[in-house]
Amino acid sequence: MISCLCDELHKHYYVTEKYKESVFNREKIRATDLGNDVAIPHGNEKEILQSKILIATLKNPIIWNHYKIQIVFMIAMSIKQPQMTKNTLKDLYSVMDNKQAMKVLLEAKDAKDIIHYLQA
Repeated sequence: MISCLCDELHKHYYVTEKYKESVFNREKIRATDLGNDVAIPHGNEKEILQSKILIATLKNPIIWNHYKIQIVFMIAMSIKQPQMTKNTLKDLYSVMDNKQAMKVLLEAKDAKDIIHYLQA
């Protein structure tokens, strides 16, 4: 899961080639599963070229490290835009804390449904 998301970020020039390694290193330090069906993997800010958050929803939950996970928010936020990063992460945490929002994300049929919901 992590590898695929990192590859996608790199393929579209959002992160450097070293970003994936930094995400796995981060997971070794402390797993990013939050216990509410969510994981928020992220890597070294120095390897981010442009801010982006990828969302992956899983049909069936997996055990990430300690907790069951069904939604992964791969976070790649640049330190070059601190206010935007702060606001985006605040909004993201609001979504993660909202049971109805999480239900909508899990029930979405495709990416367009998720984007439409998050932009509303």
